[in-house]
Amino acid sequence: MTKKAALEDWHPADVVCALRKQGWSLRKLSLHHGYADGGTLKCALSRPWPKAERLIAEAIGTSPAEIWPSRYRRQAAELSPEIVQMVFSAVIGTLNSPGSVAKCEVNRDAVAA
Repeated sequence: MTKKAALEDWHPADVVCALRKQGWSLRKLSLHHGYADGGTLKCALSRPWPKAERLIAEAIGTSPAEIWPSRYRRQAAELSPEIVQMVFSAVIGTLNSPGSVAKCEVNRDAVAA
């Protein structure tokens, strides 16, 4: 597979084929996850629907970003470097706060007891 091909979304027929190889159909997978209409998950083949994409990818044994890279590349591109830095700083700040360390120690002691 060429580098360019790896960045292209899977053809809908390839997704259906991969599901069939795992013993699923879109109808069977839809019903298995409690959707009344057996064709509900089919919508994810033609337009973004993160929950359905995740269910399909899990059934195939891969990630949604591998099946639909254009959808996930676009989402990642929408995050500005400033937003990424802000989120990263907030997470690191939370992990480094004194309360979080004490909380972890209390939890470890509770588990050990």
